[in-house]
Formats: sequence, C-alpha cells, structure tokens
Amino acid sequence: MTVKVGKGVEKLIFDKNTNLKELYEKLIENNQLLIEECIDQHDEMNRLYDKSVNTMRMFTFYKDGESFFLQAVLKIGNRRCCRQLLFWWYVYICK
Repeated sequence: MTVKVGKGVEKLIFDKNTNLKELYEKLIENNQLLIEECIDQHDEMNRLYDKSVNTMRMFTFYKDGESFFLQAVLKIGNRRCCRQLLFWWYVYICK
C-alpha cells in the first residue's frame, strides 16, 4: 500500500508477501533511490506536533582534542506544508 506524504516522498507499507523484485523495479523506474525505515518519535516530541518528525539538532565545535557545544535548534513541524518553526538556544563558551 502507498500513502502520499510529501512532494516526491512516498510511504510504502509492505509485508513478507510483498514481491521485492517488483518493488525494486518500481523504485528504479521512478528514480527513487533512497529508502529509509520509519521511526517512532518519542511521546514528548510527538506532543509538539505529531504530523512530522520533530528534531533537535546540536552544533558542536572540535578543536585541539576538545569538543565544544555551540547551539541547539529544535525544529518542529506545523500545519503548513513544508514550513517549520525554529527555536534557537545559544550557549557561549568563555575561557
């Protein structure tokens, strides 16, 4: 079964009876070369917005054998297609 999700993205649902050779040929024919497994988002992140994967991105800097945390960005989906809210936290490291 195919569920449409985003522009150029399909969610394929299949089981052990799915003909993998046919699936492979369909993907190649449609130039779909990236396949990823679905993930289950943590309940607390899901409460923020359950129609997309909300992500926390951590930016670090590595110098002279030490890692430094620079900032974190929480990306949260919303009702508008292809837009996200950004929340920025900056941490300045002073020595």
